[in-house]
Amino acid sequence: MQRLHNNDRPPVIWLPLILCLIVALALLVMRGAVMGERAYATFQAARDLGDLTGFQNLSGLSSPLFVALLAGAGKLGLPIPSTGLLLSAAGWLAAIAAVYVIGLRLNRPVMAVFAAGALVLEPTVPLLMGQGALFVMGWLWGALASFKLHTARIGRYDFASA
Repeated sequence: MQRLHNNDRPPVIWLPLILCLIVALALLVMRGAVMGERAYATFQAARDLGDLTGFQNLSGLSSPLFVALLAGAGKLGLPIPSTGLLLSAAGWLAAIAAVYVIGLRLNRPVMAVFAAGALVLEPTVPLLMGQGALFVMGWLWGALASFKLHTARIGRYDFASA
């Protein structure tokens, strides 16, 4: 079985990813700046952290890094809800790109398209907008996509390992 290296891939292989990202962005634009219901608790926790007044609501601390980033953005004068929406959207787009790249690295282009498409059309994603879950998901999938895979061949099966 011949394996393609990243520099051997034809440019058309990236077209499904580009289409998935365009659809995801279109869904975000059509939905508007509507946050998930728990996002406002996260924003309040970020305001409390930025004001150093103590936490009034600990339910927003599900992702401390996300809350700290939002608090820092608030200190810089950026609107916390808009920053939360942008960070969530960026995490979602990064996760879509990462699962596509992982599928290609495993030499499974159909799996890559399916995984990216499923993540684009997942109905629970809009419920997570403005929360740290999508931001963290993007970082984690991005980290997994950055690993260099090594393939061990046992019999007629290929096993990928990091």
